[in-house]
Amino acid sequence: MTEAIDTLATEETAGLPPQETIAPVKRGRGRPPKGESTPGAAPSNRKATTTAKKEKEAEQSAEDFAAQIMGFHLVAAKFIGPEIAISEKESFALAKSIKELSAQYDLSINPKAAASLQLLATVAIIYGPRVVMIKTRIAKEKAVKDEQPQPDTIN
Repeated sequence: MTEAIDTLATEETAGLPPQETIAPVKRGRGRPPKGESTPGAAPSNRKATTTAKKEKEAEQSAEDFAAQIMGFHLVAAKFIGPEIAISEKESFALAKSIKELSAQYDLSINPKAAASLQLLATVAIIYGPRVVMIKTRIAKEKAVKDEQPQPDTIN
């Protein structure tokens, strides 16, 4: 039965001219997966550039992390006492050892979370001491106001 349908649906019966058989065009395999290059392409030094860039970013992030650690300790020194404040050299050593430990245990932080944490640390470093000074000033003003005698009011 399918043969009968095939013969009825030919080009001659439909009034169309017969078509030539065209070989399908063979296309390439598409875009190569990430990390592979196309055949014949020049080799790139992408890995070397990436490694150098990552090392530079790691060094910069260690310096930023050291500054954050030092800032946290300076803010804590305002609240607790000057004994907890650390030097820049100590904060860099602490940051470097924390980075080494996180590399050994393959710990990494989400870049968005790191940026948020850095913003919070910067805000705490900048505004923390100001908040303490404002509270101290308000407490002193209140103490002075409480010491002054209140005039008696007659109803």
